[in-house]
Formats: sequence, C-alpha cells, structure tokens
Amino acid sequence: MRVLFLLILFVSAYASAQQHPPVHQPPVWRPGLGYTPDLSPQAYKAFERWSRLAFRSNLSDEEKKELETINLRYVFDESRESLEHIEGVACSWYCGGGPYAITASSALKPQGSNSYEAEKAHDLSFLGTWVEGAPGNGFGEWLEYRFAAGSPRITEIKIYNGYIKNEKAWQENGRVRTLKLYVNDKPTALLKLEDSRAEQSFKLPEPWGRTPQQQELVLRFEIVDVYKGSKYEDTALTEIFFDGLDVHCFVKGSLVSMADGSFRPIEQLREGDVVLSYNQSTEDTEPAEILGTAMATHCKLLRLNFDNGTSIITTPDHPFLLSYGKWASFEPAKSRIYTGFEGVYRKIEGGDVFNYIGYPNVHGLVRLVKIEELHAPQPTYTITRLSGKNQAFIVNGLVVGTEELEEDTTTAQLAD
Repeated sequence: MRVLFLLILFVSAYASAQQHPPVHQPPVWRPGLGYTPDLSPQAYKAFERWSRLAFRSNLSDEEKKELETINLRYVFDESRESLEHIEGVACSWYCGGGPYAITASSALKPQGSNSYEAEKAHDLSFLGTWVEGAPGNGFGEWLEYRFAAGSPRITEIKIYNGYIKNEKAWQENGRVRTLKLYVNDKPTALLKLEDSRAEQSFKLPEPWGRTPQQQELVLRFEIVDVYKGSKYEDTALTEIFFDGLDVHCFVKGSLVSMADGSFRPIEQLREGDVVLSYNQSTEDTEPAEILGTAMATHCKLLRLNFDNGTSIITTPDHPFLLSYGKWASFEPAKSRIYTGFEGVYRKIEGGDVFNYIGYPNVHGLVRLVKIEELHAPQPTYTITRLSGKNQAFIVNGLVVGTEELEEDTTTAQLAD
C-alpha cells in the first residue's frame, strides 16, 4: 500500500512538472560605474570658470594654477557643453541612429511644470526623469525602445538610476534594483543596478542590430525590484541611453586625395574610384580602389584646427594617424571596435602632432591647436573599405582610417 501511495505521488509530481515546467531566469548582468554628476551651485560656478580657461593657450601662471585646482576637484572635459547634458561628443552616435520611439507602461501625472513621460528617460539630460505612474512601487512597469531596421548597432546600455537632479529628490523617490531586459520579446538579461547616482554601464557581449532579416530591434526594460524611496512610492529612472558603432564620418566638402594627384569632395566618391591610400609598413602612399562607402547624418561633430591653417570636421570616433605611427581618436573605445583599428590607443588631445600629406604629396607634420564642437545636423560620409591591405586614406591632408561595417550580429538569434 505504501509503495502504491509513493508511486501515485511520483506520477502526480511528474504530471505537474510537465504542466508547469521550471522557469529559466536569464543571466544576471552587473554594471560598471562611471561619472557621478555634480549639479550643485558650486559646480556650475566652477564649470563656467573652467570653460573660460580650458581652451585658451596664453594662460598666466595664476590662471594655470586655478585651472589645475578645478580639474582636481571636478570632472570636466572639452566634450561636455553643460552640466545638465549627459552626453558630450559621444552623442554623435545618436544623430546617426538611436531609437525612433520610446514608450512606457505608465507615467506619473505632471506636477506643475514637471512632467514624467517616457521620453524623459531618453532626453540626454540630468534634469528630465521618467517616473512610473502605477500604484505601489512600480513592479512590472516598463520602458520600451524601438530601433529601425538598419539603424547603427548598439554596443553598450547606460543607465542613470533614480531622480538624479539633486540628492534630496534621489533619496525621496524609489530607484530600480533590478530590470529585466527583453530583446524582441525574449527575456535576455537581469540588469542588477547599484543604489548609486553614478552612470551604470552594461557592455553587450556583441553588437546588437542590423539583422539579416532587416527586423526592428525592440528593447524592453521591466522593473522587477526596487530600492524604496524615503518619502514616495514612485520609482524613477533619469536615463536609459546607448552607445554604439557604424557612424564615424566626415562632412560634405571634405577633400579626399585621389591617386592621380587631384582632390575630390568626399560626398562625390563612388565604388571603383581610385584614391591615394597610406601604407603604414612602408610609410608611403599608394593607389587603392574604393570597395565601399557610407553616409549618415550627425548633429554633433568636431572641427579640428591645425597650426598650418588646415581644418577638418569629423565625428568623435574617427581614427587619425599621429606622427609616431599610432592611431588615436576622441572616442578610442568605440574606434577599437572597427576592423583593423583594435590598436587605437588613446584619446586625441590639444597639442598632438598629426601626419600630414599635402599637395603635391608632400609629407610633413601638423600640430592640433584648437578643438570646436558643432551642433547643426550635417550629412557625413566615409570610405568603408579599400582594395589591398591598406586601411587608411587622406582627407584634407590628414591620414585617417576606413570604417569597415560588419553586418553579422547575434540579435537575430536573441529574437528567435
């Protein structure tokens, strides 16, 4: 009788397991912590003074000491145009792509001049915040980001958790402890957020986007757990934003050196044209056929000005060849993703010396004397691939790298 009873229990348990198979949780991802914003009155005052000093070359000894003191206390650099802006020069990736729609399951109703809709979680500002509007702490509420088919690929998810604009608001409102990330409706990862005002970065195992099926990329972030606020039940997220690749270029009118000694505006280049390429092994130029080109629109670019009067307008991650044979860019981490430029070793700085090959094919050196930010949308162009082994060509006399776009990605597999 006892054996029969145990057999019945076993069969019942087996049948129940078949009807209710175990739920497999996605892997846990933990962030790297980055910049913590300081929006205090003292920081605003220091930033204003820093902006006046940092780009001048004729500082007095007293001003140099003042600038050094500011740099020791605050994290300012030439890419950041104001304290409220989350992204500096890196936001050029957005103007080449980024999500075309951001939606949310709910949002807190506006209070006075403050609103909390989904778009606030992607305005690249520390002052705007999405706050969920459901009863309780917001479990199950979500934000969704949609990327068009063919949009530049994503390599990193970045998050500012909670109501960042000041410490009081951050403490009083809830913050997210865990987000469940869905990629095209498939649970893909659990993002474990720190209870911190610092940037929290999750690097993707491989670039996402540009699937062979040309399908959209849809990322949904669902609140699973929270850090409770000291005063309000509402849970806040200041920003979920992204970094990626597939966008470094030069503006219309940039002159490319051709193999026949002429110059041609970069927007007029076509596959089959023969340009003057640069061979790093021989440190000399040679002809190469264009095998691919690309075009994107960017709203934030850099103008680099040199001591011989040369200037060039570029995206921040485009690699340039320095005088001692090393590649550098304003976004070296992004530049290293491109085929052949894994060795981009540091960020470009004022005073750097660049290789210069002018007309008629005169080799020389030029020094970077000024960096300017440009914010008007402009079409940009680049060469993606050249014949042979060379991966460098010449624009406005400067040796620059190609941008080979790899179309393969694991996003299609994630969405299956």
